[in-house]
Amino acid sequence: IYIDESIAPLLPSGYAHGRRTGVDLTIPLQSTLYSGVEREAMNAAASWWTNGTLYVNDPDMAIPENISNGFSKFSGSYGRLNTTSDFLSGGELLIGDNTPFIAEDRISPFLNQNFVALPQQGIAARPASMTNFYHKLEHSPSPIYLTETNGDVILGLSNWDMNNTATPTVTFSDLGLNPSTTYTITELYSSTLLGTFAGSYSSTLLPGESIILKISTTTS
Repeated sequence: IYIDESIAPLLPSGYAHGRRTGVDLTIPLQSTLYSGVEREAMNAAASWWTNGTLYVNDPDMAIPENISNGFSKFSGSYGRLNTTSDFLSGGELLIGDNTPFIAEDRISPFLNQNFVALPQQGIAARPASMTNFYHKLEHSPSPIYLTETNGDVILGLSNWDMNNTATPTVTFSDLGLNPSTTYTITELYSSTLLGTFAGSYSSTLLPGESIILKISTTTS
């Protein structure tokens, strides 16, 4: 038996195996303050430390397209933002969409063993910095990262601004990496080798764009 608590309080723990980190993925906060996707991503980022200590984190169901909503389906941007959060939550990976009808570009990461293996490691991505919570009306943190057992870093970068581009810069020392070492960076969704970098990395993201990077000392 596996017990997964839905919208459970943080404490007491020990009465279930898993805990959902927030409310329903499709429910926004006060209509326009936060989409359900961003709200859940923020909750998952803030709860990274509970994964494997108090519970197995459940970032709610993965909804690449939200087929059931018909004409109100998720845009490609929201679907990808949600997918990044799901793969890097470190806990459960449950698809809550109508899988036979999901567009190929939305479902393909879930059929890729390299992506599916990320949550199977049981390591939740942590925010490089997080001082932004609901009362400040700031976006969910970007970047979020996890360190694999072989030392590679998996880095999620998301632009939660749906109207403007963003250029996040990541300092390698903030990710626990040696700032003087040269690293190979690969974007995993597109399987694109971006090159070698030392010290830091920056990327210009389109409105609503989300990428997952692998930072490695060897060629990916």
